[in-house]
Amino acid sequence: MSPTAPTTLLSLPSEILALIPHHLANIEDFKEFSSTCSRLRAACSHAPPNLILQLAAASSRVFFRPDPYFLVAATAKQVGEWALLSDDNARRLRESFKDGIQGLFDLCVETAGLTMEDIRWLHASRFTIFNPLADLIDRCAGEQWYSVPDFWHGGRSDAETIDCEPQRATYQIAAYGGLFGPTLDANLAGRKGLDLQTRLDFVKYCIPDGYCYDYDSCGGESGGMRGEREADQTSPTTSAGRGFGNVR
Repeated sequence: MSPTAPTTLLSLPSEILALIPHHLANIEDFKEFSSTCSRLRAACSHAPPNLILQLAAASSRVFFRPDPYFLVAATAKQVGEWALLSDDNARRLRESFKDGIQGLFDLCVETAGLTMEDIRWLHASRFTIFNPLADLIDRCAGEQWYSVPDFWHGGRSDAETIDCEPQRATYQIAAYGGLFGPTLDANLAGRKGLDLQTRLDFVKYCIPDGYCYDYDSCGGESGGMRGEREADQTSPTTSAGRGFGNVR
């Protein structure tokens, strides 16, 4: 009588193996697990896009910097399309802005998704799209701009003190385009899109500049202005809302 074959991970039914990705810690674990063998790779192929995004979010500070701007920009179009599905969705999007970029990131992780193919494309795009754009912004308003000899004394004819972090600004531009591009498409097709105030709220809460930090109601690293929870005195459309431009 032959001895009983040892039980291993691969002895489990495929339906059970397909559940394992739901219990992994981050996208690196997912990648290593799916690379172990063809059977585990097949099991991971059934992972829903939202799960992959959640695993990516758990690694955001390591693999998807600047955190959380990179993943917000990557999923903003999906969230913009989701917001147009109902008035309640549009309201939730606008409310998420009040917690700054982190609040928007949380909504992205809840409602959007990524595939591994998306992640590979995003990695390549960092070098072909995002980094070149960030370099252009840096030459226009960042450290490269300031490095011109005699900057304040004729080196620049339009010398101004500009609060600009080029990498972050690059992904803020991408996020804005993703969120509100579907609204432009809807308007061109004669359908209702997100209103102007929603766009202004994104700027107000998720793209604060140096001026906004003069207010005690402003957030710190999260980049959110939270004054509206008590009284909205910092709106770009009010006299107190000085933080609309970037020039100090």
